[in-house]
Amino acid sequence: MAAQLDILSNGRFLLGLGVGWNESEHTTYGIDYPSLGERFDRLEEYLKVLGLMWNNGPSSFEGRYYQLNNAQALPKPRPGRPTVLIAGGGEKRTLPLVARYANEWNAVDLTLDSYRLKSEILASYCDELGRDPSEIRHLMTTMGIIGATDREVETATLLQMERMPPPPHMSPKDYREMLREMGAIMGTPGEIVDKLGHLAEAGVSEVQFTYFDLSTDSTPAWLASEVLPQIKAL
Repeated sequence: MAAQLDILSNGRFLLGLGVGWNESEHTTYGIDYPSLGERFDRLEEYLKVLGLMWNNGPSSFEGRYYQLNNAQALPKPRPGRPTVLIAGGGEKRTLPLVARYANEWNAVDLTLDSYRLKSEILASYCDELGRDPSEIRHLMTTMGIIGATDREVETATLLQMERMPPPPHMSPKDYREMLREMGAIMGTPGEIVDKLGHLAEAGVSEVQFTYFDLSTDSTPAWLASEVLPQIKAL
């Protein structure tokens, strides 16, 4: 499927892979949710299998979780192969997989200092493999407690407090400050642009906001009208 989408989109398809983190998503659909270590082992084997199946000829593979016996998948992708994205910041398992297999790395919910540190660690893994770290595009997904009005910001805050409960009796304002210290992006358009500018200087090419009030399109419209023009002007 990845190969077909790669061809049909003329290379615009991006294959995002990870080990999963939400157990309820798995149990809801009857999908096994093994230990974190096993999920990483499965992912690493799967990445090896992908590379083999995208080669020109039939391939065989004898792994603990996946086996191929002279298998052939058609059609083959374009010569450049589909873009593979791996998300996460784990220094022992995730970043080595990014260095070996990924075209793009999504650093999730990191402060600027944490991103810089993990970026250096990723570069060191690339050096060990003889790979140029600049070949890997850096993205970040982060919480965006944002909105076009104070009321929308408050709504987004309350929704996130339901999703990630704070300590008892914490106010929405203090909750936002706690998330800000964790790397969440919030504030006025100028504050958001400033934060994005620092991330860009550190090497992040794209930032994806996670926001929580899906009942209205006003937040993305506000980003497009108030924030994006300031970014384009830089």
